[in-house]
Order: sequence, then C-alpha cells, then structure tokens
Amino acid sequence: PMGTGGSIQTVTLAVLKPGTHEVIDRFLFAHEIHRGEMYWAMAQLFMQQGPHALPTFPYPPRDWNNEDVSFNLARRLAPKVQWPAEM
Repeated sequence: PMGTGGSIQTVTLAVLKPGTHEVIDRFLFAHEIHRGEMYWAMAQLFMQQGPHALPTFPYPPRDWNNEDVSFNLARRLAPKVQWPAEM
C-alpha cells in the first residue's frame, strides 16, 4: 500500500523446480498489472509462434555495457554484463 491510499501492483514470476511446486527463484516481470498483461501476451506470442510474430519495436535493445554512465557512479563502478555463450 502507498501512503496516499492507493496500492502498488507488480507482476512477479516464479521459477519452479521441474515436476514440483518448489520455488527456486522469483523475479519482477512488470511494475503494473496492465504492463504485465501486455508483456505476458508478447511472451505467449513468442512461445507459440516464434520471434517473427513479435511486433517491431521503434528503439533498439538497450546495451547495458555501452550506456552513458558518466553521471551515475554506481553504474560506472559496476562490473560489465557478461552473458553465457549459450545465450
């Protein structure tokens, strides 16, 4: 709940251990319900029909290692993002 009487709604996904209901990880998926519904619809579209079914986005994906971090000390000192080779 917020101090103004409203509430904050987020969408969190849980990763389960295969074949069980044991949660092994959770992560934030969206900051609001409507955005979460939109993201989940795109995820379903991708899983059912592949990447060609996704809408074209007007901006390229963000490169976290190439971002202008000159004014953000935490980002400047943070380690660079390294994705596993399989990805």
